[in-house]
Amino acid sequence: YNEVNKILEYFTIWILLEIFMGSASFHVIPLYNNIRSGVFSASDHSFENGTLYEYAIYHHIPFEENNIIYAIIFVLNLMLVFDGSSSFCIYDLLMSTIIIHVWGHLKIMKHHLENFPKPEAEISEGKTDGIMYSKQESQMIFNMLKENVEHHKLIMQFMDSFLSAFGVMMCVYYLFHQVSGCILLLEMSTLNTEAFVSYSLLTLVMFQQLIQTSVMFELIGSKSEVIKDAVYGVPWECMDEKNRKIVLFFLYNVQTPIRLRAMGLVTVGVQTAAAIIKTSLSYFLMLRTLTNN
Repeated sequence: YNEVNKILEYFTIWILLEIFMGSASFHVIPLYNNIRSGVFSASDHSFENGTLYEYAIYHHIPFEENNIIYAIIFVLNLMLVFDGSSSFCIYDLLMSTIIIHVWGHLKIMKHHLENFPKPEAEISEGKTDGIMYSKQESQMIFNMLKENVEHHKLIMQFMDSFLSAFGVMMCVYYLFHQVSGCILLLEMSTLNTEAFVSYSLLTLVMFQQLIQTSVMFELIGSKSEVIKDAVYGVPWECMDEKNRKIVLFFLYNVQTPIRLRAMGLVTVGVQTAAAIIKTSLSYFLMLRTLTNN
């Protein structure tokens, strides 16, 4: 659990940095343009004389603008952008927290299965063939197998509850990344300095979050794949008939790896992220071609 806590600590720090850096960078260009145009020292603000205030988010204002009104709207926009970025970044952190904890449980189960005790007679006599567990050892093995079967059942029940709760949200999450990726690359298709400074960091963060979350989802499937090898690796040949039946039942249950499906239909993972990035880049190249022509 210390490893899981340490990983999540780093993830939390990284997500918080993304929130603050993304929110700040979104306001850099409007603030820079306002300073460069001298809008703060102008007495009259209009589009004609180039002294109109620029905002990260525009609002309908029913009265004349001035520096005080600008400061109020600037602070309001900071809070709105911070809330918007937090809503998606904290969702990524929540998904990462859940997945990392499940990964930790699978890793603990794998460790327990790979370190199943051998029969004492095999250890003392140095023989490897035909040695069976004693009656007392068989009872201990039965209890250990029961604990691992119940642990696996707990993990699977939790994943079913997780998919029931977040299945629709996962679908919306990937749809959001598909749309936002195309929009951000559309904004950057001009390749000028203003667009690059305004949207490059935000675009990188969005794609990084998509890849990060998808890798997390894929991590569960890959870790659950090795559980069946660990179950088969227990010394079942030294067990009595009752414990062998439990091992067979356990081995049957772990054959199907954990797969995360959005709304129970589409498997999500690295391939899903790759398809979204590929579509967004294709859209970007198409826009660049049309612009050049």
